[in-house]
Amino acid sequence: MNGAPSTTIPLEEQPDSAQAPLVESDSTQTPLFENASKAEISDDVEIAIAQLTVVRDVYDDDVLRELATLLPYDVAKDNHSVVLEKQKDGTFFVGMCFPESFITHRAVARALKVPVASVYPRFLNQTRFFKLLEVAYPQSMAYPETTHRDPSGHSEHQETVNWTKFESDVEAKLSREASEPELEIGTGTGLRSIAEQIVKAAIAKRASDIHVVPQLTSGYIKFRTDGAMYPYCVNIPRSRMENLANAFCDMAGVNGYEVSQRPIGAEININTKTPSGKKERHTLRFQGMPSLHGRVIVIRINTSVFRDFEQIGLEETQGIQIENSLRHRCGCVLVTGPTGSGKSNTLEAMLRALDVMHGGRVNLIQVGNPIEFPNEHREQLTLKTGGDWAETFESTLRMDPDIFSPGEFRKAAEAAVVFTAAAAGHLTLTTVHTNNVAQTFSRLDGLGIDRDKQAALLKLIVSQQLIPLLCLRCKSPDPRRHQIAEHLIEVVFPNRQDLKAAISNVNDLPFFHATGCSYCNNTGVKGRTCIGELLTVTPEISRMLRTGVDGEDIVKHAIKYDGMITLAEAAARKLCRGLISYDSVFDLLISPVTVAPEEQTCAWEAPGESANQPFIDVEPIDEEIIDAEIEYTTEAAAA
Repeated sequence: MNGAPSTTIPLEEQPDSAQAPLVESDSTQTPLFENASKAEISDDVEIAIAQLTVVRDVYDDDVLRELATLLPYDVAKDNHSVVLEKQKDGTFFVGMCFPESFITHRAVARALKVPVASVYPRFLNQTRFFKLLEVAYPQSMAYPETTHRDPSGHSEHQETVNWTKFESDVEAKLSREASEPELEIGTGTGLRSIAEQIVKAAIAKRASDIHVVPQLTSGYIKFRTDGAMYPYCVNIPRSRMENLANAFCDMAGVNGYEVSQRPIGAEININTKTPSGKKERHTLRFQGMPSLHGRVIVIRINTSVFRDFEQIGLEETQGIQIENSLRHRCGCVLVTGPTGSGKSNTLEAMLRALDVMHGGRVNLIQVGNPIEFPNEHREQLTLKTGGDWAETFESTLRMDPDIFSPGEFRKAAEAAVVFTAAAAGHLTLTTVHTNNVAQTFSRLDGLGIDRDKQAALLKLIVSQQLIPLLCLRCKSPDPRRHQIAEHLIEVVFPNRQDLKAAISNVNDLPFFHATGCSYCNNTGVKGRTCIGELLTVTPEISRMLRTGVDGEDIVKHAIKYDGMITLAEAAARKLCRGLISYDSVFDLLISPVTVAPEEQTCAWEAPGESANQPFIDVEPIDEEIIDAEIEYTTEAAAA
């Protein structure tokens, strides 16, 4: 293979047809990569491979040490790179263990203060790299000298720690870290700037997730907004998808090459600052993994916007039920639901209610990854990605908690620690994935929590889902409204006379469906609301658990004797208020709910009074965020 780099055609000399632009789906052929740095875009994997040559066996030690002064040791070590030669034209031959990594190329080029195109890689295996590193950086690689002790264990050269100086040095270091929380300002050029534009566009469109998906000849970017997927950019050339994936990996601080080999997750803490001074904190969860045609990247956008029980969308009686359950001194409160159902917000609402209830006189310890709602009045412990959750949970119990809120548990070992904490006298609040209250008992059975423990320790189970709210500006009456009313009264709730009376007492049936307008981006929905079902574990339900009664029978008992509102009833209530469409909750309204409460504990609200009042207020799309600056912060500073 020829080592001369001149065989590669520079991007500047390539015909315009070779640079297919990335076009946003709702724009008129505007190149999204028009501000990209040519040096960065030209750094394709194929070009890097074409430039590889074999590293020769012998390099002059003095030359390596002289070249090493141009590349800091930390950069060389972190990027597994050593400068081998410098050419007269200012280009460098650099030995690399990962020559196909965009991040490695750019980090080395920045340290050498040259364009990426001026760095030509030479492949090194790990053994060869460490040998060259030891030669090039003898001082940094040197081991500290040791002294010989006499038989008594004393050495005249032995040094003691000056604790006064040590403490002052530590204080100075902490002071510097506190005064400089920002690691980097998001003013990147080229593909890094494009990646930041995509993130800001997603935030402006209230998206919860960004999907970057390569295909055989092209790729696409989609946003998830209000629970549904919408295209943002389509027909992206495959080479640009590779570059874009590298840019997102760079934002997350992960090695793009490793993402092509195995799944990697990371957390990105940013602040967006608009020209008017509005500043918001966002936590981005990066997840990348190899796929059939490249690297798929999904970024979850967590915005620390808190909503209380009423704003979430729970019924008033359900909020009271939660507050009563939080008065227990010990036991377990579970918030359940599918992925993306708002469990974290509901859990945070519970924790804030406990803060108010106890007035700061209890020690509340929260464990999570990430901590979505930073709170200076709690002990919030972060878990590293890949850490041992069960071990961390168990260690936290030795930190004197009164109230313990571990992160979501998925495994038997984690579930065991959660119920151990509840049995040890701590009020324990956490989340778990199930679809409804009835399935929660079988889920706990599968995780090894026997029915005796469930009966003794469970205090409350909350199961919830998020349902799209109809756009207030364009929703229109559903032409099937008479069939919907008949279906609700005769099939789903045949024994609910209160529902029949509520529907019969209105002149116009309050059922609407989505239409679409510019305000809602032609989707017909704007925001989401929560529907939930709550089961308080009473003495009778505790007895049923000990005798092994099925979860469905337990729920029927709670409906009849405790007035429990199920997911189906909660959905029907919002449907009758004109807030949601029948199609969005059709799956909940298939099976009949034959059980009815003996006493009506919660009257149906008259539909006309709140048909236009959403439970979650949704701000219009914030176009100002497009011009915002992105600040990358440390985890400690963000908290």
